[in-house]
Amino acid sequence: MELSSIGTLSTLAQDGWPLGVGVRFAVDAEGTPVLRLLNPSLDNRSTLHAQLEQCGLRSPQCTIQGNLNKPADATILRRFGEEADVENLYIVDVQRVLQMEDFNESEAKMIWVDHLGFDLRIYSPQNSVFDVRIPFPREVTDEKGAKFSFNGMSQLAWEVEKIFQAPDFEKVKQLKRITYSGML
Repeated sequence: MELSSIGTLSTLAQDGWPLGVGVRFAVDAEGTPVLRLLNPSLDNRSTLHAQLEQCGLRSPQCTIQGNLNKPADATILRRFGEEADVENLYIVDVQRVLQMEDFNESEAKMIWVDHLGFDLRIYSPQNSVFDVRIPFPREVTDEKGAKFSFNGMSQLAWEVEKIFQAPDFEKVKQLKRITYSGML
């Protein structure tokens, strides 16, 4: 939820009909969603649905069920900027969390690991099967080296997925050389 800021709040209107409205939200330090609502005449039982839009096929979704309440701490105003009014802020007191991975997401299984990399079998949404070879950045000689390579590759994949600009590795290497030579 903290990676998204837009969702759909669904609740019952005063006339008893279900109502879903688009909302902007933030999460507090404990991960509780905080909403800015201009029409507080809704039923306090609600669901907040958010979908993380990102590049590629994955679009994980999360729905939170809970009650709308006033926040106890007004410092959350900073997350909404100066235009937010404490009278229009509500938190979703979370009772249940329903999380669903996107239906379009491929399933992958690791089928082989050796000192140069690993093989994956990928099942696509169109029921196609692909075998893919993923090389390690460098040859590994033991289990610790393989774990190190997996962790590094996972971190890089996470950064790319979050559209994070990875540092220029040549500059980082030069900086390390300067730092290390200064320590000698």
